[in-house]
Amino acid sequence: MSTPATEKEKVLRRSGFMSNRPAVLLWVSVKIRNGPDKRGFSFGVPVPLFLLFQWTDMAEDALTLARLFPGARRSLDRVPVFDILPALRRFAEELCRTGPEELADVDVEEPGGRRVRVRCFLR
Repeated sequence: MSTPATEKEKVLRRSGFMSNRPAVLLWVSVKIRNGPDKRGFSFGVPVPLFLLFQWTDMAEDALTLARLFPGARRSLDRVPVFDILPALRRFAEELCRTGPEELADVDVEEPGGRRVRVRCFLR
């Protein structure tokens, strides 16, 4: 027999992780310059952290279904995917709890003026 759940527990169980913050984005920015006189290009990719929760849930559902087939079950037993997915979900929860922060900033320049800069930050 199960104990009656509070309204908050029912909502969390039904919808996964819910944050009271506005949309939290993982922003990945890439800038490429071909040389000192040549123009380059740049682009940014916003990834809502809510998608990380959805992707881990979808992966877990798909892998659970795949375990029904013997060939896939043998392959899945070699890799601890069912331990990795909860760890990814906890990582996404921690990212949601942190404020705006720069996670990575990689700037590489080759001789000849080629330059690539990749930035990853939370907004």
